Amino acid sequence: MNEAAFPVYVPHMPVLTALAFSIVRWNAPILAQFALVIAGTAVVTFAVYEIIVRRLRLTRFLFGLKPRRAARAM
Repeated sequence: MNEAAFPVYVPHMPVLTALAFSIVRWNAPILAQFALVIAGTAVVTFAVYEIIVRRLRLTRFLFGLKPRRAARAM
């Protein structure tokens, strides 16, 4: 997770803001809204990291990550 610290930290704020902006408008109990914002932010942020940042060369470079090593044949 050391490698993921910065690439997770950076996109979490826009994700949090977008989710909170839409969820807070719902007519639901405040604890349910809070739980949805927290859980949704975690899920979406880690999905963005796994699918976009970690797998693409350009985004790895933009986030300052080392290039992935080639798979070793045994």
